[in-house]
Amino acid sequence: MEWIVVLLALAGVGLIISEVFIPGGIIGTLGMLALVGSIVLAARHFTTAGIVATVFLIPIAGIVAWILALRVLPKTRLGRNVFLSSTQEGMSVLAGSAETYKRFIGKRGVAQSYLRPAGVAEIEGARVDVVTEGEFIPAGNPIEVLRLEGNHLVVRAVEHGADKN
Repeated sequence: MEWIVVLLALAGVGLIISEVFIPGGIIGTLGMLALVGSIVLAARHFTTAGIVATVFLIPIAGIVAWILALRVLPKTRLGRNVFLSSTQEGMSVLAGSAETYKRFIGKRGVAQSYLRPAGVAEIEGARVDVVTEGEFIPAGNPIEVLRLEGNHLVVRAVEHGADKN
C-alpha cells in the first residue's frame, strides 16, 4: 500500500509540473486529484505520523521536482525545444541587456520609421527601437539619444545643421 501512496504523490507532482508546459487545466486538475488521493490513502492506512509525513513530504517533493525541472530540463533535448535560447536577429531588442544600450546615450542617428512617438532608428549602424519624449519625428530626420528609461531609448529630433554639444 505504501508504494501506491508514493506513486500517486509522485504522479500528482509530475502532472502539476507538466501543467506549466502544457496549459489547459486538465493535467493540473488530475495532478491535484492524485495528490488528494495519496493523502486520503495515507489517512486510511497509516498512523497519524504517516499522514503528517505524507502531507509534508508532498510539497517538499514538489519543490525539489520544480528545481530539478528548471535546472536540468533546459540541458536536455526536450528542454532545448521548450525553452527559448536564441535571440531575435535583425533588430536589437532592449529586453536583452540595458548595459548594451547605454553606449547609445548621447549618440546621434536617423529615424528609420515615423516616430509617433515610438519607432525604429539607426544609431551607429544598429537598428534599435526608440521612443521620443512625445513629439512626432518623420522618418529620415536626425535624432539624438537622451537617456535609457526602463527598456526604452528616449530620443529627440536634432536640427539638420545643429552641432553636437
